[in-house]
Amino acid sequence: MKRVALVIIGDEILDGSVQDTNSGFLTRRVAALGSQVIRIIVLPDEPAIVAQELSSAAAAADYVI
Repeated sequence: MKRVALVIIGDEILDGSVQDTNSGFLTRRVAALGSQVIRIIVLPDEPAIVAQELSSAAAAADYVI
Protein backbone atom coordinates (compact mmCIF):
# COMPACT_ATOMS: atom_id res chain seq x y z
CA MET A 1 0.00 0.00 0.00
CA LYS A 2 1.40 3.37 -1.01
CA ARG A 3 1.77 6.00 1.72
CA VAL A 4 0.72 9.58 1.00
CA ALA A 5 1.46 12.84 2.83
CA LEU A 6 -0.80 15.84 2.27
CA VAL A 7 0.75 19.28 2.66
CA ILE A 8 -1.65 22.18 3.06
CA ILE A 9 -0.02 25.60 2.87
CA GLY A 10 -1.57 28.88 3.92
CA ASP A 11 -1.73 31.33 6.78
CA GLU A 12 -5.45 31.65 6.05
CA ILE A 13 -5.94 27.99 6.99
CA LEU A 14 -3.94 28.36 10.19
CA ASP A 15 -5.74 31.51 11.33
CA GLY A 16 -9.15 29.99 10.63
CA SER A 17 -10.32 32.55 8.06
CA VAL A 18 -10.55 29.80 5.39
CA GLN A 19 -11.71 26.26 6.07
CA ASP A 20 -9.57 23.39 4.73
CA THR A 21 -11.90 21.22 2.67
CA ASN A 22 -9.15 19.71 0.52
CA SER A 23 -7.79 17.35 3.21
CA GLY A 24 -11.04 15.46 3.65
CA PHE A 25 -11.64 15.21 -0.08
CA LEU A 26 -8.10 14.07 -0.84
CA THR A 27 -8.04 11.56 2.01
CA ARG A 28 -11.16 9.88 0.64
CA ARG A 29 -9.79 9.86 -2.92
CA VAL A 30 -6.43 8.45 -1.83
CA ALA A 31 -8.19 5.67 0.09
CA ALA A 32 -10.42 4.91 -2.89
CA LEU A 33 -7.28 4.44 -4.97
CA GLY A 34 -5.90 1.91 -2.49
CA SER A 35 -3.37 4.11 -0.73
CA GLN A 36 -3.18 5.50 2.80
CA VAL A 37 -2.73 9.06 4.01
CA ILE A 38 -0.10 8.86 6.73
CA ARG A 39 0.09 12.55 7.57
CA ILE A 40 -1.60 15.85 6.91
CA ILE A 41 0.60 18.88 7.50
CA VAL A 42 -0.74 22.43 7.63
CA LEU A 43 1.98 25.03 7.15
CA PRO A 44 2.31 28.81 7.20
CA ASP A 45 3.36 30.80 4.14
CA GLU A 46 7.04 30.62 5.14
CA PRO A 47 9.33 29.20 2.43
CA ALA A 48 11.93 27.84 4.88
CA ILE A 49 9.30 25.97 6.88
CA VAL A 50 7.65 24.65 3.72
CA ALA A 51 11.00 23.39 2.37
CA GLN A 52 11.86 21.67 5.65
CA GLU A 53 8.46 20.00 6.00
CA LEU A 54 8.34 18.91 2.35
CA SER A 55 11.69 17.21 2.82
CA SER A 56 10.42 15.43 5.92
CA ALA A 57 7.19 14.39 4.21
CA ALA A 58 9.07 13.07 1.18
CA ALA A 59 11.26 10.93 3.43
CA ALA A 60 8.21 9.42 5.17
CA ALA A 61 5.82 8.91 2.26
CA ASP A 62 5.79 7.45 -1.22
CA TYR A 63 3.89 10.47 -2.55
CA VAL A 64 3.49 14.05 -1.35
CA ILE A 65 0.51 16.10 -2.49
